[in-house]
Amino acid sequence: MILETIQAASESKPGETALAFYANSSADPVTITWRRLWDETVSLGSALTQRFAPGDPLLLVFGPGLDFYLTQLACHHAGCVPIPVPMPGERGERERLESVIAQSGCIGVITEGDAAQTLTDLTSNLDRSVPIVSFKDLSAQSVEAAVPAHPSTADDLAFIQYTSGSVGE
Repeated sequence: MILETIQAASESKPGETALAFYANSSADPVTITWRRLWDETVSLGSALTQRFAPGDPLLLVFGPGLDFYLTQLACHHAGCVPIPVPMPGERGERERLESVIAQSGCIGVITEGDAAQTLTDLTSNLDRSVPIVSFKDLSAQSVEAAVPAHPSTADDLAFIQYTSGSVGE
């Protein structure tokens, strides 16, 4: 439903602001129009389909910003299940992230910036390989043709949300 809404808005009001992200109360917002939101969602979603299959759970490790929202929408476009988690900082957050990676059964991790190396270190302790994909690499990936959005149903899992107490031993 959300993808259809974004697509319709990209056609009916392409230049209007779809999302605005404020880094803090005094900062100017970073904005994205409906057309660009749809185009980026389709492009990123098409790139995801070259690496992952519908139903694959993907860990999204991002700080605040538009890239997170674009990646989550791209997961829906590709039929993947996003698992949003914050960027690890302190030691306790790293242990929590290790638990989420181990418990979620994620097939891949998508992240931003320089976090790929940190996450590679975290996933090296697993008994299975989990590819780490940077947002930058995903957005730069060449896709010959846009892939249509994966058809979703009311029974499809939209995302997996871990709360602060849900990953303790």
